[in-house]
Amino acid sequence: MIKLAFERLFWPGRVYFPTQLSSSDDIPQFRNWLSIYWSLSIEEIFYLAWAPVILKGSRRTIVLFATIPLLACPILRGLAHTPSFGEAYGFVFRFDALTAGGITALLFRGVKKGHLRAMPLGRALVASVVMSFCGLALLCRYCGLFLIPDVRSTVAFSVFGYSLLSILSASLVGMCVIWNGSHSFLFRALRSKPSVYLGTLSYVMYLIHMPIYVSLQLIVLKYLGKSNTTVLDANNGLLLLLAILTTVCTVVLAGLSWKYLETPILRLKDRLFPTLAQQRSVRAEVEVVHA
Repeated sequence: MIKLAFERLFWPGRVYFPTQLSSSDDIPQFRNWLSIYWSLSIEEIFYLAWAPVILKGSRRTIVLFATIPLLACPILRGLAHTPSFGEAYGFVFRFDALTAGGITALLFRGVKKGHLRAMPLGRALVASVVMSFCGLALLCRYCGLFLIPDVRSTVAFSVFGYSLLSILSASLVGMCVIWNGSHSFLFRALRSKPSVYLGTLSYVMYLIHMPIYVSLQLIVLKYLGKSNTTVLDANNGLLLLLAILTTVCTVVLAGLSWKYLETPILRLKDRLFPTLAQQRSVRAEVEVVHA
């Protein structure tokens, strides 16, 4: 029991829910259809660990907790690496991905407090994007992107790849924040109503897309016959149709969730905590004025 609890905390990717749907309903892709939630477990643990540091820690403590994972996690991944890259799913091995975003937020807080200027920060973020992208591309080439099934099975990618990917993602988000008022086509597209709406639904879309995909596959297999799983796997046209149906169903169900479940809960929160709701409204008005 203790060993199982330890694995669920530090190697959640090794514990599937369930291991497979059943011996008779095996599907060609993603048979462990709930295993994608490993990232949610890391996210929740991060919130529990990060919030007290931000609320109660000094500036030096916050910076310390934000930077140590960037140095420690690559070392831990290298020590725990296996060809099946099980270390890619553990909290202690992927904490740097979340702290990279935390550091980006701290930089913007520094701009807000007057400790940093926005223009130099923007240039630094651009340089970070270029360097991390080039480093990631060279690393993938070195690890044999086109020679082996998965670059994650290499020690080099386990040590450096995830860190570069985290820095690249955090820097891209930072760039979008810096130039959110840009009139370029890219940023106008990101500010468009469809993009904002999809962003609003994105969390639930992530939660439900894999179960929907698996369910649609099982429906197709029911009519094709369970012995035709190889036919489904080899039929690119049918797989494309499944992908389109999955996308449509995911967006529709996420939209219904937002309208009939999440929005009422958010309204209830505002009624129960009117002071916090008023503070959010004031902050939003100030941000609009500054924009």
